[in-house]
Amino acid sequence: MVETQQSLAQTGISTFLSFGAKSVKPEILEKLLIGRQKTVDMLTQQATDIAEHGINVQLMLIGNRGMGKTHVLRVLYHRIQPLVQNRKIVVAYFVEEAYDVASYLDFLVRIIKDFIRWYAADAELLQQKLSILRETPSVRQEELAEQIVADYVADKPLLILTENFDAILEALNKTGQAKLRSWLYRHNRISIMATAQALSPDLGREDRPFYQFFTTIYLKRLTYEDSLELLRTLAQTEHNQAVIDHLNGKGIGQVRAIHELVKGNHRLLVTFYEFLKADTLAKLSDIFLKTLNDLKPYYETYIRYLPPQQQKIVHYLALAVTPRNGTDISKDCFIDQKSLSKQLSDLQRSHLLEAYTDPADGRNKLYDLSEPLLRISLAIGEHTEGITPLFIDFLANWYNINELEGQKERFWKLHLEESNEKLKQDYLYDYQARARAIAIKLKEGKIGDEDINYLFEVGNEFYNKGDYKNAIEYYKKVTKVRPDDYEAFYNLGIAYDANHEYDNAILSYQKVIEIEPNDYELLHYVGVLYSKTGNYVKAIENFQKVIEITPDLSEPFYNIGNAYSAKLEFDNAIKSYQKAIAIKPDFYQAFYNLGKAYRENGDYDKAIESYQRVTVIKPDDYWTFFNIGNAYYKKEDYDEALIYYHKSIDIKPNFHQAWHNLGVIHEEKEDFEKAVEYYRKAIETGTIFLNSHENQLKVELDRISDAIVFILQNEKKITKEKILHFEKLIEEGYGLPDALKISYLMLQTYRRYVLEKDKRAIYELPKEQREFFLREIVKE
Repeated sequence: MVETQQSLAQTGISTFLSFGAKSVKPEILEKLLIGRQKTVDMLTQQATDIAEHGINVQLMLIGNRGMGKTHVLRVLYHRIQPLVQNRKIVVAYFVEEAYDVASYLDFLVRIIKDFIRWYAADAELLQQKLSILRETPSVRQEELAEQIVADYVADKPLLILTENFDAILEALNKTGQAKLRSWLYRHNRISIMATAQALSPDLGREDRPFYQFFTTIYLKRLTYEDSLELLRTLAQTEHNQAVIDHLNGKGIGQVRAIHELVKGNHRLLVTFYEFLKADTLAKLSDIFLKTLNDLKPYYETYIRYLPPQQQKIVHYLALAVTPRNGTDISKDCFIDQKSLSKQLSDLQRSHLLEAYTDPADGRNKLYDLSEPLLRISLAIGEHTEGITPLFIDFLANWYNINELEGQKERFWKLHLEESNEKLKQDYLYDYQARARAIAIKLKEGKIGDEDINYLFEVGNEFYNKGDYKNAIEYYKKVTKVRPDDYEAFYNLGIAYDANHEYDNAILSYQKVIEIEPNDYELLHYVGVLYSKTGNYVKAIENFQKVIEITPDLSEPFYNIGNAYSAKLEFDNAIKSYQKAIAIKPDFYQAFYNLGKAYRENGDYDKAIESYQRVTVIKPDDYWTFFNIGNAYYKKEDYDEALIYYHKSIDIKPNFHQAWHNLGVIHEEKEDFEKAVEYYRKAIETGTIFLNSHENQLKVELDRISDAIVFILQNEKKITKEKILHFEKLIEEGYGLPDALKISYLMLQTYRRYVLEKDKRAIYELPKEQREFFLREIVKE
């Protein structure tokens, strides 16, 4: 076996950096066996069992390009050399691609050639037998080739190590596979340890000879921790102390950027190792450009031999940037749905595509390229701005926001001060690169721990300006990086709350409560928000949790009472209000709502009693006097009701509802003159009331409309001036709303028809209102 003889530091690493695991010294390969140690240990044990215990093993190692399959087989081959040298096992190691295998005979010949390659002492004898095989008639060549292999192996087990076995099976086709399978059956001491980029369809079909023949092992992508260890090992092997120190400090974050870019691919991690040595934008961009240009032909081989429709799909997704659903792919690639379904399945089986559920529509799937660098490599030259956007995206991963902000300011200052036009333009490019990288980081959430304070500050600035939507976006970015950050979720909840997104505010506050379950103030406030959204059951649950933590607080009992009132469970509401008052005897809001609950339950005496307690604590509360009047009105004690309505008006002279209720009572007492007076006062003060109580607009406008009709029916000395006064009030004070248009028209009709004797005016009223006007108002 021929190995490179140059120094470890010089050639070993440089060869490995150029993807050449096959020519790297074994000791380096062992050191770099990060994330694959257990797999190689298991394969080594399997090979030992084959040699020493006669156990057959048929094993398939599955992994994408660059996942370390060659590395694994190379280490395995070196580890079992003692078994080979002691002639306990014979190994045929297909170290190169088996391009020369197009038939079952070719497969056997390849085994013989690998015997010649790896067993130098027997090479001459095997060459002679190969020469005889060449001269043998074709009908007997397969039989003779089998015999040559059998004679050489003799009574020892044969282990075939081969890469890309899926391509070999495809080349053999069904006939060749059947012959190979028969040979393995007849010579039961032959084992195969093979690799493949994807599980071959020939292994998954019942009508194929190798159906369920192999035990499959799927190589996993390296974790971030594995990636960091691999790059540290490379630096140690290269004796590069600067990179070693870098990888124990700032470089840790940069490794994460590389890891995200290459998705834990062994080969690409080694390729991007050079980035750790670059510390300026110019140098970094040059290395980036060179690396991607080097990778372009490598990745083009991913799709070169795909069927045309699959090539079209991969190319489309590379340029699409974001994942696409099947409908979009079908339309944009002009592929019918039936054909598309098969092509997408084949691409997924080849691990070129990933599919996942569309978060916007759970019934559909989104498709994306599994390798981010495949997209970048295919997109080079297609993008109108060339390599720049691709580099900017990488830059966003490479630096944190604070670094980018500092660099941006520095380059802008250099740009302003520079007189040389070329340098001035270079500095402007540097400035724009940082600005765009910052924008990408913020838009796509490419942030690390170092960016948290910056994001918090920006979120707080937006919040203080009242821009709650942007504040929410920044706080959300923090929570993505720090999912257990109490302050981040608290600020997010406050921003949602301020933006009236109460359901989202509740979810954010719940995260805070998960971290701090005894935060009774926040528990209480979440209960208030549940009440605000109408979820009274959850509101009550939260208030009860507060009581469990702090049983001496009156507010939770009060708010439980409010929730029960909203649910129309007034008996429960009364009990809760009473508990709140027992803790806080001067809690006038609890007395007030207790009075309302008694009133809704029909217990007007107790309602009055509760309201009276409020007037003692808060004697200027006109609403309380008004509600006492309402309770007396319900008891049909009109004289007492009048007293309390007047008391409320004494405190608030423009209290529209009290004036209206005075009119109602006098109407019921048939004192129409006073009823007209009070209704007129209600109309005049109603504009003030409705400007601050828009939620009661319809109810109050209906009352005003009824009052206008009553005045037209009952005022004996109504004048043109009074009518015009009401018309102006409706036009200007109320803005002539739809609810008052008929009443307004009746006022105009009364003025013109009754007072101005314009008989045509009656016909401006709709028929139903015209008949009512003549019958009920002018009584004709």
